[in-house]
Amino acid sequence: MAPRDVDRFADASPDLIYSADVLLDAFPDAQLLQVIRDGRDVVADMLADERCLAWFKPGLANLDEVFPNPFLGVEDAADRARWPRAAPAVKCALRWRGSVRLSARLRAQTPEEQLLTVRFEDLVRRPRRIAEAVSEYLGASISTGVLTGLVRRGASAPDDRRVGVWRERLTPRQLTQVERVAGTELGRLGYGTAAAG
Repeated sequence: MAPRDVDRFADASPDLIYSADVLLDAFPDAQLLQVIRDGRDVVADMLADERCLAWFKPGLANLDEVFPNPFLGVEDAADRARWPRAAPAVKCALRWRGSVRLSARLRAQTPEEQLLTVRFEDLVRRPRRIAEAVSEYLGASISTGVLTGLVRRGASAPDDRRVGVWRERLTPRQLTQVERVAGTELGRLGYGTAAAG
């Protein structure tokens, strides 16, 4: 297909959240699809991913030059003070919390017709329904296979086992750390906490 025949481009990089406002300025008719996932599952996956943990190394996590640091989720002096000695689960939870807060700000400043939010868990459990919703939102047919392919990309477990993996993979200490850092956001998004149920 020649580039002139393409009328839409898509990018499924999760880190685009950090430049979404710039993208919307550059492409005023852009449509964004935001996928929200239980932060405990996200932390469990992050802890199992060496590439993800590499971002936390001292040479890369330079809070002296980039503070606050939205990518790392370090937003205030308390976050910055705890960072050097923080356990990996705390750093992962800070990163998830920061991206969820950024997502909420994006939702507040973006017209409804330009941003659709879906839950990862719904995408896994009801892919056909989500494919229909995404197709309607985009005004273009999106197959269930395309969406489930996005879910499977990089997955080490079948889709149905990626929901709730924190129950098997996070230690009680890690779960407590995650919930202390991101409990408010988990609750706001309807994920609750282990203490709450």
